[in-house]
Amino acid sequence: MRWASVTTSIRGSPRRRIRRPRPPGRLLAGYRARDDLEWRRHPGPEHLPLARLAWAHPRLAAFRGFAGLPALYRIDEDADATCVWFTDLRHALPGLSPPFRQGLCRQAAAKEWRPYRLRYFSENRRQAL
Repeated sequence: MRWASVTTSIRGSPRRRIRRPRPPGRLLAGYRARDDLEWRRHPGPEHLPLARLAWAHPRLAAFRGFAGLPALYRIDEDADATCVWFTDLRHALPGLSPPFRQGLCRQAAAKEWRPYRLRYFSENRRQAL
């Protein structure tokens, strides 16, 4: 952020005025005009049972209590594990990864869900809770 201090003289007495910083360009780039919005439905209907199962799991109770505007962030499915991630839209800014992303993961061979969070400023680094 940049702060600018401007000193002007009004009737001989110095006066200080501080300008507000402008938001970073990538933050502004995330906002679009109403006519330019692209609405996408996520997840597809095939993922809804999995998302609902993870959201209702007892190990996610603390996050459900914290999140004021909860949303499904993403579902990761690969050969090793399945992870269902949620975020709180109160803390989401366009162009930046949300700071609070918690979810449940289970290994392919296991049936037990374990709670994780995605580390700050990362896309795929998960940390067990």
